[in-house]
Amino acid sequence: MIQFSSNANTDYLLGELGNDTVQDLMEELNARNHDTIYPVVSALLLPTYLADQDQHERSTEEMVTELEDWNMETYGQMAWEVHEQLEAETLPVVQGELNLPNELQRV
Repeated sequence: MIQFSSNANTDYLLGELGNDTVQDLMEELNARNHDTIYPVVSALLLPTYLADQDQHERSTEEMVTELEDWNMETYGQMAWEVHEQLEAETLPVVQGELNLPNELQRV
């Protein structure tokens, strides 16, 4: 059983190896029943990122609806966009604890 897991470390490794390399390996391994891989921690920041982008205050319910309307390709692309901005240090990062409602974490 895994006692501690780190999505941040997984995202770091994914960034170091490169998305194309990882996706190519998935194809090489014939992993046909596998979703596109995207940085998980960056995906957790999508609600905050979207709220900052359009300067529009949305309820948790509205945000859940919008995110659920996305297909997996769009979701992954947006997660990569956040990831790249984090790496380039062009995305404002909230210091301290991120309190993301459970409804948004489940999307």
